[in-house]
Amino acid sequence: MPQAGQVDFSMELTKTPIPVVEPTEELSVPLAPAAAPMAMLDASADEISILLRRVALHTFQNDGLCRVLGYLVAMPRRTLEAVFDESELDPSELPSFPVRIDTRARLLDGITIFEPKPGHLIPPAAPHAPGLTDTVALPLHSKDDLLGLVVFQSKSPRHWDESWARQLAELFVRGLRRHEMARRQETETHLMDTLMRHLPDAIYFKDAQSRFIRASRQVVTQNGFLSFSELQGKTDFDLFTQEHAAQAFRDEETVMRTGTPIIAKEEKETWPDGHVTWVLTTKMPFRDRHGRIVGTFGMSRDITQLRQTQAALLESQEMLRQRYQAMENDLAQARIIQMALLPQTPPEYKQLQIRFRYEPLDAVGGDFFSFRRLPSGGLAVFLGDLTGHGVSAALFMSLIRCMTERVFETDGSKPGTYVSALDQALLGQIPHGFITAIYCVLEPNPDGTVSLSWCGAGHPDPIIWRKATGTTEQLPGGDGAIGIFESFPREERRMTLLPGDRLFLYTDGIPETLTPEGNMLGFESVGTCIADAHRPDLEMTLDNLLRRVREFRGDAPAEDDIALIGIEVNG
Repeated sequence: MPQAGQVDFSMELTKTPIPVVEPTEELSVPLAPAAAPMAMLDASADEISILLRRVALHTFQNDGLCRVLGYLVAMPRRTLEAVFDESELDPSELPSFPVRIDTRARLLDGITIFEPKPGHLIPPAAPHAPGLTDTVALPLHSKDDLLGLVVFQSKSPRHWDESWARQLAELFVRGLRRHEMARRQETETHLMDTLMRHLPDAIYFKDAQSRFIRASRQVVTQNGFLSFSELQGKTDFDLFTQEHAAQAFRDEETVMRTGTPIIAKEEKETWPDGHVTWVLTTKMPFRDRHGRIVGTFGMSRDITQLRQTQAALLESQEMLRQRYQAMENDLAQARIIQMALLPQTPPEYKQLQIRFRYEPLDAVGGDFFSFRRLPSGGLAVFLGDLTGHGVSAALFMSLIRCMTERVFETDGSKPGTYVSALDQALLGQIPHGFITAIYCVLEPNPDGTVSLSWCGAGHPDPIIWRKATGTTEQLPGGDGAIGIFESFPREERRMTLLPGDRLFLYTDGIPETLTPEGNMLGFESVGTCIADAHRPDLEMTLDNLLRRVREFRGDAPAEDDIALIGIEVNG
């Protein structure tokens, strides 16, 4: 039994030729090419169904066939429009007359899918339902592809000719094309309406006089209208100030005259109430179906908030620039102050040659050193390393210089007493910091030797290079940084330097130098570096030593200040 909404057929091929003859009677309803297929097929006294191969036996049945099959008005039937919707056919690929009556077959009960071959005709067959005496199937072809069948069932014998079938096929294809075009137009209209209703950008179409002929909801609402009918026919002169409207009008005239679009132009919109907005606008030439420019269309995206953010960012950048410049000025002043606190040239002594190098990490460093002549004719050398860098280090350096000069007046010739007194004077004066230091006194002797006494406070060990052996000797530096402990015992040490011997004092920026891989030069390696860097000239020795340190560091950035002092006994 056929299911509701379908007709079941079985098709069997035969090669028996049947001649085509003229129809013996008039059709129930004349089939004019301009007639609507649905109304014409429904009005026909014949029972007609359309079976499309690509939708697996989903069919259209006219009212006559429904009545023959015993269904009443409530029968769930498929309309011709439903067949069109599900056919998946592209009407542009269909020929003008896709029907070919050049195959033969018999229609029997069942649901075998029929695929006729060229050169065969589908003849009349046994009635498919009670009361039917003649059934003919016309295959619908597009090129060599079978699209489906049009099945005719008549209550009385009749003959069908090819011209009649061509007429029906043409009606079917025209209906399919009209339906497809209407469906596409409906879809495109829906897509356009959805775009115009929901897109937050302003979309608009204008005629040759720059009057609005269509606009999105955003354009309507941002201008204070309730519907597009209130905006239609207006121009920018009705919405904006003369300044902006005139510029927009000139842009649109240029687009229409040259056919060249304006892409992503930043526009400043000035409104009658005085407020200002910014948009990113694209305007294109609007052409009719013949390619003639009849207006413009475009889209504007509001970038007011972006512009405000950019303006605020530029203002912040300017403030930061000014503050940075002020900091640079402060650092420059701090560097001037620091350089004024440090010796500018080494002092000259008859039995001693003194040279130094200073490389601060920042504009202002944390290392401090001084040379003072003793009443006995000897030389006092102080080298300190203050934690930190920058302006704060320069300010504390002023404090350190003041304290070292005060302590020098009372205990300058005794290194141990000097370091202990300085420790007490600076205790609690350097919040969150401390100083490592070494204080040396060199007293020339009549025999050409020099007596060296020193005291260290958590500072890298001094190194002696002996001329007689060409080797280095690392001296004990002493423990406990200055400014931390309330009472810390300080030990003073002594030794004699011979003519040609050299004393090297330095801060931890040298031994704590790191490679890009994080390897440290090390305190134990400094003596070896000094021996390798030795040159007859003390200046060249210092430069050679610092070059070796930089070579060891490679591409890694410096991480601390470097202060280096070299003292050679003349002779």
